[in-house]
Amino acid sequence: MDYFKILNLSREPFSNSPEPDFFFPSTRHIACLQQLELAIRLRRGLNVVMGEVGTGKTTLCRQLILRFSESEDDRTGVETHLLLDPSFSTPREFLSTVAMTFGLPEDDAAKSEWQLKESIKNYLFQKGVDENKTVVLIIDEGQKLPEFCLEILREFLNYETNENKLLQIVIFAQNEFKQILKDHENFADRVNQYYFLGPLNFKEARTMIGFRLARAGRGSESPFLFTFPGMWAIYRATGGYPRKIVTLCHQILLSLIIQNRVKAGWTMVRSTTGRLMPEMIRKDRWATAGVAAVLLVAVAGFVLFMPGA
Repeated sequence: MDYFKILNLSREPFSNSPEPDFFFPSTRHIACLQQLELAIRLRRGLNVVMGEVGTGKTTLCRQLILRFSESEDDRTGVETHLLLDPSFSTPREFLSTVAMTFGLPEDDAAKSEWQLKESIKNYLFQKGVDENKTVVLIIDEGQKLPEFCLEILREFLNYETNENKLLQIVIFAQNEFKQILKDHENFADRVNQYYFLGPLNFKEARTMIGFRLARAGRGSESPFLFTFPGMWAIYRATGGYPRKIVTLCHQILLSLIIQNRVKAGWTMVRSTTGRLMPEMIRKDRWATAGVAAVLLVAVAGFVLFMPGA
């Protein structure tokens, strides 16, 4: 859009969609991807990635799928299937969805639960043994999985050869999934690897913002639209959570355009945060007041105990 040109941008740098081109390769995200890729290639079975809302789980999910589509060998040797919302009402609904996701014949929808399981098992043996392929089932929003889904997934993990599991499962979930695992030890025992995602630190947050601006810039020079204090204000307001950073930065760019300015400092960021995240401003005021009170007490104590005071 034309308004991006005002800021020397060719496109939206802070889209809230998981665009692969804007994936920021932070140390922890790359480490998670590498471990998941290795576990899948070794056919280790079940892997779980947990993190709070906005830590980049969905983006990682898409990146994992992309990793297995980059080479011809992977495109022919690895099948990835994605379930976006596992809020199923019945076991049969879940089994039918998995069967449909695997591309099994539509007439499977009329089968019983046992028949659906047999169809899925036969499919996995055909792919894993006869065709030597790796089948991957990736589940996003795993905290929504009902109890019966966990039991079915546990049964799927029993489909194996002497060497490996026939179905690789990766679950991306919010932190409440920890309690679900604690309540279902027979499922938790099957987990090959856990990975926990946290927010970015200040340096990573700054680098991520610069990375996105560079991707969206026009020409060889990327626009630098935030002062250092502005960057710090963004970090304080978002806590380093990638989704919040993207949302806030988008609103700040709109403010720059409306106010006909080319750089956002502390004041503009705070003003935008006040409109978008007023609760963060309140928390920050309390934190600032607390720090000031501690400093005041410390200074008063120093003066009180000075010789001759």
